[in-house]
Amino acid sequence: MEALATNVVETWYLPIGDSSEHPWAEYDSLLSREERDRAACFSRSRDGLHYIAAHALLRVMLSSFAELPPTAWRFLSENGARPEIEPGLSMLPLRFSLSHTDRLVAASLTLCRTIGLDVEAVDRPVPDMEQVIRYFAVVEKSLLDHCAPEQRHRAFFQIWTMKEAFVKATGLGLSLPLDQFAVTVHPSRLLFAPAEWGPPHSWRFHLLKPSPVHQMAAVTWAAIGTHMEFRACEVSAHTLMPQTHAGSR
Repeated sequence: MEALATNVVETWYLPIGDSSEHPWAEYDSLLSREERDRAACFSRSRDGLHYIAAHALLRVMLSSFAELPPTAWRFLSENGARPEIEPGLSMLPLRFSLSHTDRLVAASLTLCRTIGLDVEAVDRPVPDMEQVIRYFAVVEKSLLDHCAPEQRHRAFFQIWTMKEAFVKATGLGLSLPLDQFAVTVHPSRLLFAPAEWGPPHSWRFHLLKPSPVHQMAAVTWAAIGTHMEFRACEVSAHTLMPQTHAGSR
């Protein structure tokens, strides 16, 4: 079992390629009945497989830092709020965020802190990109307007994943209007947000490209002066355990 430092955000990600390369029965065996039922509700079978892989990954990841088998984890979500580990299961104050997109699933884990994670496939067409940008903050629109045409698509996904990660960290989801907070990419940080979320510079972001066709953003809150370390690694499709760490800072 590995120790997780209080100033670390750990992110594990799993590419989903040819489905024959993945031991789906083993993934499925780790899930609860409720998770299996939820996976079966997806209208596209591929979406259900991504859900299964993401939740299996989360369970293996949690068990690598706490003395509990992957099948023993239970989660609570009240009134549509983000899920949390059922109280009393672990002595560690573990917090997590989960995300999946086409051909990639990922999970982030930290201690005590609020956490948000988003992953997106950037090689897919975004027919409504300009419509989405209309809801961004003015400063974000300006940033995109000043991008070279060949950079605009990438910049959009960098901003979008940061914003998605932030609203997941707050627990509000898209009920927090997209123009009520703003991010910037270079450096990746929060520019402003509603006052109840504290000083913008207390929010720490990490942008990463886990593959040539995916964009990822993780965010957490830390007191001013606290050094935070973001670590990310790809996991093996067969063990759901890390291969190498990358993208740390």
